[in-house]
Amino acid sequence: MAKSLLLLKGALVALSATSSGSAVAATYDSSNFTLNSSFVITDVPVGPTTRFSLAGDNAGILVDTGEVCIGFEAQLTPAPDGYERTLYAVNGQFPGPLIEANEGDTVVVHVTNNLAMGQSIHWHGMLMNGTQYMDGVPGFSQCPIPAGGSFTYNFTITNQYGSYWWHSHYGNTMADGLVGGLIVHSVNDPLKLGQDYDEERVLRLADWVDVLSDTVIADLAGSGFDGSGIPPQGDAILVNGIGQTNCTKSVARINSSCEVPAPPEIQVPVNKRIRFRVLNHGSHLLLRLSIDQHPFQVIEVDDTPVYGPVLHELPIAVGQRYSIVVNTTEGTVGDVFWLRANAAVGCGANYAQVGLAAFRYVEDGVAPTTQQPTTQAWTDLAAANSACDDLDETNSLIPRVAMNPPERTLDTHVLSSEFGTFVNVTGQSYTGFGFNGISYQNQINDPLLAQVEGGQSINSSLIANVAFDGIGGGDIIVNNLDAGIVHPYHLHGRGFFLVARGEGSLTSDGLAGVSLNLDNPVRRDVLQIQGGSWAVLRIITDTPGVWPLHCHIGWHLAQGKMAAIVVQPDAVERISQPSDWSDLCTGTDVGAWGPD
Repeated sequence: MAKSLLLLKGALVALSATSSGSAVAATYDSSNFTLNSSFVITDVPVGPTTRFSLAGDNAGILVDTGEVCIGFEAQLTPAPDGYERTLYAVNGQFPGPLIEANEGDTVVVHVTNNLAMGQSIHWHGMLMNGTQYMDGVPGFSQCPIPAGGSFTYNFTITNQYGSYWWHSHYGNTMADGLVGGLIVHSVNDPLKLGQDYDEERVLRLADWVDVLSDTVIADLAGSGFDGSGIPPQGDAILVNGIGQTNCTKSVARINSSCEVPAPPEIQVPVNKRIRFRVLNHGSHLLLRLSIDQHPFQVIEVDDTPVYGPVLHELPIAVGQRYSIVVNTTEGTVGDVFWLRANAAVGCGANYAQVGLAAFRYVEDGVAPTTQQPTTQAWTDLAAANSACDDLDETNSLIPRVAMNPPERTLDTHVLSSEFGTFVNVTGQSYTGFGFNGISYQNQINDPLLAQVEGGQSINSSLIANVAFDGIGGGDIIVNNLDAGIVHPYHLHGRGFFLVARGEGSLTSDGLAGVSLNLDNPVRRDVLQIQGGSWAVLRIITDTPGVWPLHCHIGWHLAQGKMAAIVVQPDAVERISQPSDWSDLCTGTDVGAWGPD
């Protein structure tokens, strides 16, 4: 029996554009970074009046069902890093609201799009088994929610729990503010409050650009952004939505006032074990997280609880999540330390850059101190231009819930990704990214899922695609042929077992000579692969659908770095479309081309 919805730290979801002259600034809600201590973790159905709550002025509740109604308003020129810029807010908030739910809950979210372009919400990491049309990718699993339109996402969380997030999947507008956290609790989770940690928080990291994403994408497709064909490093690194830009920089594209905000506060009690669920929701950079004088232990990789290492520094690529436990035993009430998120030079960053937060020891009933930290960074942090290793390349990550991948596979497919020159449907050549020589072109009002459901074949000149028939194991070999460019690859619809990595490139025939790790390998849904190397992702083909596999660097995705993984096409043909989903496509131009 499906349960009635979830707990929201702020209402979700209205998409609201800022406009240059009509409204107030988006609000910053610090409660979006602290999990609710009274949330009931249960596998027993609970009514919405006992577990559902809503914070924020722009919302209403249908108490009889527990569903969310949406209010919204335009927002105007917030300045997350000091420069004012247009930002797309969710229910008036940036970053967007945090959602908490239990495994087994049915999530019902009514989205109203008050932006001037189409939109969608992707639920990153959700399996969507049986609700493939709710994955939230225009041109793949839906037509976009039109400007001024609305759509209801409705899916049940089954057989999964952990740290997830939600974000726009229309162009790279997640870089403009359309992001938020999604935490799924479960009685089956081996990581438990009181046993493994005493409190838990969310920590959001991101690179930030001081102009709208559409401007960056248009410039990259033309003469280049800021005179370069390379995607921007970003003007600042945000920690929980706040960063510090360089106000003295002279960049003609920015015509705005600048007042750098103070680093955000992360206030923690003394002598506690604090779990931080860390998310990199940026558009480009690998970031390296550290807290002065505080080692921490990794206990979760994406949504997989692990026995992980104790570190001074954590590398985290775009789209990845980690949980770390920090012991606040390095001082007394009033002490304050720097938390640092350093850009990894050589992984999209061209120069050293850091996001900062004040990690402050506090106590109830005692006014917090106000001085800024003077602590020094760990002396063994990676040099800015160190190799851009993913965590599994340098440390052991052993899943706490043991699971072995299938020993045999139905098929093996190779997807080789690289930068190059491509030709679009109009005959125009452009530089971009692709798989197997194909740069994705998005026929946005003719979703691939609907095509396969209707018995059609996917047009292989528009997107690289592979298919797995039947239920069993399947191998996806991903070759990153871009020398010197690191890509974080994300698979929708199903996490994968990382069974092998190596340098160079790998063919399906060559796989027979590779030693595979089939003994409880790490499982995740975003994997960073360095240039000139490969990885073997073994999946279980039990989630019928047409699932994207793409680079999670938003600028690379916008330049075509996406492929389609078709799982059980015969079963997809038996899927029925929800009526309100079909309404999104009614009357649209199926020949229209949209952003990736």
